[in-house]
Amino acid sequence: MKLRLKNIVLIGFAFLSVMILWQGYNWCVPLLLDDKLTEFFEQMLGHSDFTTFIIGSVMGLDNFLALFMIPFISKLSDRTHTVIGKRVPFIIVGLPVALLAFAAIPLFENGSLLTIAILLLLIIMAMNVYRSPAVALMPDITPKPLRGRGNAVINIMGGIGTGLGYIICYIASDNLLNAPRIVPFLSISVIMFICLVIVVFFVREDRFRKEMLEDVRSYAKKTGTKASVYIGEDDDSEQAPDIDEKSSRKFRGSLLFLLASILFYYMSTNAVESFMSLYSRDILGSESHGIEMMAVLAVCNFAFMLPSAFFAEKIGRNKVMRIGCILMAAGSLTLCFITEFSYWMMVPFGIFGIGMSLMITNMYPAIVSYCGRKDYAKFTGYYYTATMLAQAITPMLVGLVTSKLINSDMRMLMPYACFFMILCAVMQFFVKETNNTENKKIITEENTGE
Repeated sequence: MKLRLKNIVLIGFAFLSVMILWQGYNWCVPLLLDDKLTEFFEQMLGHSDFTTFIIGSVMGLDNFLALFMIPFISKLSDRTHTVIGKRVPFIIVGLPVALLAFAAIPLFENGSLLTIAILLLLIIMAMNVYRSPAVALMPDITPKPLRGRGNAVINIMGGIGTGLGYIICYIASDNLLNAPRIVPFLSISVIMFICLVIVVFFVREDRFRKEMLEDVRSYAKKTGTKASVYIGEDDDSEQAPDIDEKSSRKFRGSLLFLLASILFYYMSTNAVESFMSLYSRDILGSESHGIEMMAVLAVCNFAFMLPSAFFAEKIGRNKVMRIGCILMAAGSLTLCFITEFSYWMMVPFGIFGIGMSLMITNMYPAIVSYCGRKDYAKFTGYYYTATMLAQAITPMLVGLVTSKLINSDMRMLMPYACFFMILCAVMQFFVKETNNTENKKIITEENTGE
């Protein structure tokens, strides 16, 4: 049984577009809102004490929409059948709307706050139309034992998108080009358009899935096993197994603890991603310093994507994720005691990035291990519901704990991130490891070419 790397890379361009957009959104939008809201409150109230709280509210409120959209879109995607597949239709609708709305933001920079808010809302709506279906493509076309590697490849594509976003923002930052705000917005939109072209012309969802089924059936015939073991469906009826029957009480409990861990993970990481541009400017003294630190985080994250999958195959996903939580907690704890810029900050940021890789590579495969094939998007929806709930709540909380309303500032960002990473680690210790003995056997045979 083999991983069809080319197919995984091609579908990964959809996730690349999500991550480059997310990076540009999280870096550029808080700076834009800070400028506009500070001016607005100074004129209206004579002070700007509310600015960071309102920025957090704006960055979070749009994600509440995702809590309603993601389960609906996920279920709809599971039930969709078209000539171009189940997931691709959502990608070719959502992606172009998201890139056009993102490109339009700087054009209305001098317009009303309402116009910018509508564009931000449109971006989130469009992203939610295609994000969950795009990710669900991976388990659709990948045998169960190889999904850890498949997810690592998808996350590498996402890491490339994140890296491109950092590079674009860094080049346009105050210490380099100090370019007009339209430059990063337009550059990111162009790359998203290239991703759209690749998906439209090169991703053949139904063909990719048929190739996977042929591989699985050939392997099952050779080994005298059932194909359903590797694709999560009954060979004859093509029906997904019953979730309640599949998931015993202890595994349902583990699923809830895993979802809680994912929630706290994103409460921590989204806080850093959403406010790093303001933290960099206010605490580190320059936007470019923050991008340098986040670039180190991204490089370490990227470098450990595939090793994270291999470690999980050797010692189990849960152990790898627990190590990741501990590394992230240690990195963020160290940053709590650093209040001035130093290149030594690269060390804890790098440790944080390695921990992120160990976590993010294995969280999604762990979630879909609890379901059958026909529910991949549904369980992907559970995953993204947890992530979006975190991203809806955490910007408002960070905006409050770093605001002048409670006589605070951006120095509270890292303690906030550390607190939720500790909660994430605690939840991980209640998640039970699933039995993947068969998976290890298949992976070993795949590695030796048997």
